[in-house]
Amino acid sequence: MNRNKTSSRVINNNLSLFMVLLVAAAPLFMMLVPGIRHYVIDTYNVAAFYNTVVILVYTVGCAIVIASFFEIRICNGVLKTKDYVKTAHLLGDANKIVFKPDHGLDDDTLMSLYENIDESVNRKHNQRMSAILSCANISTMIGLLGTFAGLSLTIASVITLLDKSQIGGGTDADTLKIIVNVVSSLSEPLRGMNTAFVSSIYGVVSAILLNVMSSLVRNAFVRLNVTLRDTKLSFIREMKRKQVAGKTRTLRIVSPVDEIVSDIKTSLATFQERLITLCTESNGTVRQLLEQATVNSAQRAAFEASLLSFCETGSGRLRDINNGVEKVKEGLSEQQNVINDTHQQIAEHTALLMKTSEQMTEQEAKIAYVTDSQQAIEQSQAVVLHNSQQLQNAMKELHDNTVGEFEKNHQQLNAMDAHIILHEQQNLVRHSTTQSHIESHLKTFTPLFGQIADMHHSLQKDVLILKEKNDQ
Repeated sequence: MNRNKTSSRVINNNLSLFMVLLVAAAPLFMMLVPGIRHYVIDTYNVAAFYNTVVILVYTVGCAIVIASFFEIRICNGVLKTKDYVKTAHLLGDANKIVFKPDHGLDDDTLMSLYENIDESVNRKHNQRMSAILSCANISTMIGLLGTFAGLSLTIASVITLLDKSQIGGGTDADTLKIIVNVVSSLSEPLRGMNTAFVSSIYGVVSAILLNVMSSLVRNAFVRLNVTLRDTKLSFIREMKRKQVAGKTRTLRIVSPVDEIVSDIKTSLATFQERLITLCTESNGTVRQLLEQATVNSAQRAAFEASLLSFCETGSGRLRDINNGVEKVKEGLSEQQNVINDTHQQIAEHTALLMKTSEQMTEQEAKIAYVTDSQQAIEQSQAVVLHNSQQLQNAMKELHDNTVGEFEKNHQQLNAMDAHIILHEQQNLVRHSTTQSHIESHLKTFTPLFGQIADMHHSLQKDVLILKEKNDQ
């Protein structure tokens, strides 16, 4: 694909150069036609000064066009082969730094140099186009100047002719002399009109050829900008490959980046939902443990209350036993058994209380473990959210940079199109102005020539009448 593009660009460049040489040499080829050659040789001296100036301006414009094409050809070769030895004036000789293997510059500096190359090419493009169009405009103005000079000469000759023809009487010999003077004076107006039209033809032909060559130069500079853009993009891809190790592809458009960002957002949302579910389950477990601890605390409080009440009851019984020890000596053994049973129950209740305390301690340890786990999960969730935010910011920055590059290229292309359209409109306005002048001149001098022809016819008739009278 790239080879086909390169071959097509080479063919286009060679074809454009051939067309420029053909257009520049078109006047020489036209001189090979006998009719045109005789017309040019016969009419050159009519407006020699204006024609010489137009030819010199046309030669300067052709030299600028051909030099621009050869410089563009050199720059295309330098950009394609990345040559750092040749001198490329359009690139500002920056190729000797950018394409040098041991330049020792970082990527940002190289990118700024590429931007300087782009600015240098655009600046030279504007300068060359301005020079070529200025030559075309000067040719048109010189042609118009010759036209005005010829018309001025024509008008002055007609005025002189009319002054000579104003008589108030006289003999037939005087009339005949006036007629002869008028006929001989017709050459001056005709010479002036010939000067006007010849200089206009030279100026218009030169302007047309220079405008055609300016269009070809503009297309050549556009192809050079495309080559420079491809070289810059290849450098950007190489820079991205250096920065991102292990990546085999580089994202060059915005839509895949948006898809990746949406996938990452979806996965992060799923992960967040899972974290929320786990946190909900852990919170439920903690609530269950807290409820169980509350129940155990209530049981412990009830047990302590029953134990206190039992101790109070035992103390009362002991007091009753102490008070009635003398009275109940016979039932001492039975009371001793009752006391032993009571102590056994107290021991069982004490063991149960110790077991309950151990269970509560274990539950408190589990609660602390669950709390620590929940804190660790919250910390990991915060880290993941922070990383996702950083990734989203990086993707957004990449998106903004890509959109900025596209907008910059689009604005440059729009500015070039506007410049081209403006010059074409100016050329159309100049062409319409020149055509309107020619039409006005034709409308002005056609009746005059008719009157002169009628006058000449009447003079011839009078001369014939006079000859007949003289013969008689």
